[in-house]
Amino acid sequence: MTPISTLPDLPWTEWSAAEIAKAPNLVEESDFAWQIGDKFIAGWQYPALAGPAWFWFALTTNLRPMDLRTMMGMVPQLPVNAHTAVARDFEAGIKFAQFFGFKPTGESTSVGGVEYLEFRRG
Repeated sequence: MTPISTLPDLPWTEWSAAEIAKAPNLVEESDFAWQIGDKFIAGWQYPALAGPAWFWFALTTNLRPMDLRTMMGMVPQLPVNAHTAVARDFEAGIKFAQFFGFKPTGESTSVGGVEYLEFRRG
């Protein structure tokens, strides 16, 4: 896990590339951001002083299911009650969020015509 302050040049999945395009300064605007090899980046932002952290992640085409074990070192770093949102159609992203202990809240939101399911880590 390497701390990052700028977006690395990696082979993003189609979903991740689209999300990064919507928020090109995501890494710079985050309170914490990490890169794990050439597999993925992740971080979180505290949008309000009293609110929960919002976890984000971007996956690369290099990520394989067997790589998930090496990522478990990041789990203790994640704030309890952190929230994340994943596009309903992004199955790998939903599995990734659930792997890190995020549970569906039953809430969803639509942004730019894309429906996002909300998750909370508890």
